Parts: sequence; C-alpha cells; structure tokens
Amino acid sequence: MDALQFVVCSSVEHAYILLNSWNSKTFNVGFEHRRLCPRSIKQFDSDSEKCVYKIVSLYLSMILKNGPFYRKLLLSALGFGKQCVGTIRCLRI
Repeated sequence: MDALQFVVCSSVEHAYILLNSWNSKTFNVGFEHRRLCPRSIKQFDSDSEKCVYKIVSLYLSMILKNGPFYRKLLLSALGFGKQCVGTIRCLRI
C-alpha cells in the first residue's frame, strides 16, 4: 500500500477517508483490464473515539505523504520513521 492512496476528504455532512486501491494484486492495469475502475472505499467519521477515520487520519498526519503506508515505529519518540516495515528474520539457536 502507498500513502498516496489515502485522501482525507470532507463534505457538508461528514468527513471521510477515501482509499483508492489502484495497486492491489487483483487490479492489474493491462489491456484486459482497461475498462475496470479501481475500487474506492470511504470510511466516514463517527462520534466514537475508536472510529477508523480518526485512527487513520492521525496515522496519516504522522507519516510522509508519499511512499509506503506501513512505516517503522520510532523507539526514541512517538512517531514513525521514513523506513518502511520489513520482514523479521527468525534466528536459529
């Protein structure tokens, strides 16, 4: 996932986050799929503190606007670094 896929929008009634899934493994932009539109998902704001809108918008404000969506957590401060999350290798003892 890319951070550019997420857009924080606001309408007259509600604020929402729009996810445009244009680079998923099931959406291939080839000659066979040129008539398909990428799927757009809206997540609306609610009054709950645990709503997805508030969590994702807070996370989006803490990471870079472009590049990978999943970032490494900084140990020195509350925030996320420039490096994307990688795989963890298991060590054999």
